[in-house]
Amino acid sequence: MEGVCEIDQPTLNDLLGKIVSSLEEWLIIGDAYGKIIYANEMVYKMCSQNDIDILGKDMCMFVGMDLSDDEVLEKVQKTIRQGERIEFISSRIVVDNRRIYLMNTVSPIYGLNDVMYYTCISKDITSTTKLQEEIYHINYFDKLTHLPNEKIFLESLGRAIKWAQKKEETFTVTLLDIKKMGQINNLYGVRVRDYIIKEISNRIKTQLNCNQEIFRYSDSVFAIIHKAMSKEVVVRNFLDKMQYIMEEPIVVHGIYISASYRGGCVTY
Repeated sequence: MEGVCEIDQPTLNDLLGKIVSSLEEWLIIGDAYGKIIYANEMVYKMCSQNDIDILGKDMCMFVGMDLSDDEVLEKVQKTIRQGERIEFISSRIVVDNRRIYLMNTVSPIYGLNDVMYYTCISKDITSTTKLQEEIYHINYFDKLTHLPNEKIFLESLGRAIKWAQKKEETFTVTLLDIKKMGQINNLYGVRVRDYIIKEISNRIKTQLNCNQEIFRYSDSVFAIIHKAMSKEVVVRNFLDKMQYIMEEPIVVHGIYISASYRGGCVTY
């Protein structure tokens, strides 16, 4: 074509090789069985591995997809058989023992009739994922105690109700309203008050088991969902235990402060 500078095949191959090598994304090529036959320099750099560690490995498992999950494996195999593109997010450990998150796109490359190769392009989305996690934590977890807040409590309560209906079981919710937090705040300041709230939170958590979830429902109120607690005597014993651990003085700057609570409970 007149006016167009044509490029010969060897030069084109060399140019494409340099472009692929300079990509910030991971580029992995697999054979018809999904086994790695090529990886660009970014893969070697980030994983700090050599050919023996990379070539011949399963593409999806290498980038962090968990194929031990039968449902995931079946979905991947079905999509591959249909010759369709697969997109998924995964995480894996790279150099310096860092965990990164990858957005992966696996695409088939056809020969005459069948798939001959697969390409996997993986983009590092760690910063985006961490930002989303931080936003989620801000919205759903208490900054002081790091406990889930009232939003997660309501979600968990809904799940517990459905669980109880399905299993024909009962469960109990208790609310512990810590007394005199306003007075402590006025007398000793916000830092002392926050220290006491945090200490009470830690004391309560040490008394819970895997069937109990704790939440900071409001400023001075803790909510606890007990999946394996419905008998009145058991609930009463738990509340008595809570009072006992709160009465043990909390020492702040040489000041001994004992806490107490107003409690309520309901069994579903």
